[in-house]
Amino acid sequence: MTFKGDAIISVHDKLLETHRIEPGFRDIGTIHSIYEKTNLQFTGRPIYQNPTSKAAVMFEGIIRLHPFTDGNKRTALAVIQEFLIENNLIFVVPISAVRFAVQIAKTNVLESEKIEKLVFNIEKWISYRTVQVSDTDRIVELVEQDIKLLSIIKQLSASNRKRDFRNKVVDYWLAKDIFPDNNIKFDDLRKLHMERLDRILNFLKVT
Repeated sequence: MTFKGDAIISVHDKLLETHRIEPGFRDIGTIHSIYEKTNLQFTGRPIYQNPTSKAAVMFEGIIRLHPFTDGNKRTALAVIQEFLIENNLIFVVPISAVRFAVQIAKTNVLESEKIEKLVFNIEKWISYRTVQVSDTDRIVELVEQDIKLLSIIKQLSASNRKRDFRNKVVDYWLAKDIFPDNNIKFDDLRKLHMERLDRILNFLKVT
């Protein structure tokens, strides 16, 4: 997939096949303008000079401009993964990615300087979890950090004898207040992360 505005639409179309997302666009022209922004220049030099900054621009634009009828947050996360893969990079999605996307959607700024600061902060978030496809050790390290965090939450829940605490943490991370149909529980999340590590490593074997 050569990444252009149409590629963003293709990613969204793939999600329609596997998620309960209402199809359609609010403004198809916005989708192309979001991608075109990644190639902006100032005095002949690119404003966004690396893949993670371009990914941040698309992430911010898709979430805050809502070009699709539904599924903008999921599309934004999937788009940066696809885009970075094309640049031989892996974005290891953190446990709290959904909550982070919700917070970005709630950010109400219009001034260009504040938008650029928001994009800068998104890039820092993306960069920390972005790894060269050849750096298997770092990929494993990031996933193991998430699994360790889950273990800490489990221990805290057990020590306080509040079993529902760990599920409340997961509900927050996965934004159940926004997506009430999400029924993933703590044990499910740990299993999903182990499976994700296997999928990533299997993907790297065939690339």
